Amino acid sequence: MKRILSLFFTVLCCSSAAHSQPQTPGPLRLAIAELTHTYVHGILSRPDRGDIRIVGIQEPDRKLVDRYAKQHGFRDEIVVPDLEKMLDTVKPEPWRHSEPPSII
Repeated sequence: MKRILSLFFTVLCCSSAAHSQPQTPGPLRLAIAELTHTYVHGILSRPDRGDIRIVGIQEPDRKLVDRYAKQHGFRDEIVVPDLEKMLDTVKPEPWRHSEPPSII
């Protein structure tokens, strides 16, 4: 029961945060936390549809960053090794996984 209540409040907080942000026209400002997750290949290699803009990537492993940058062509200046610093710097928009734009 405690897990259900915790999940409910987490979803409620995320929902409130997402709806309290002003809606801005243009692409969703997306940040990626760690390149070690396999789904990032789909996000990084998708055709540009104008609906998202990758504004930051947090990854401490420079070898992985270099390999993925070569493979997917993202700019090195959007990569930051520290998650909090990246989020403070690039300020991505809140996004709930249940209401995604067509990411992939």
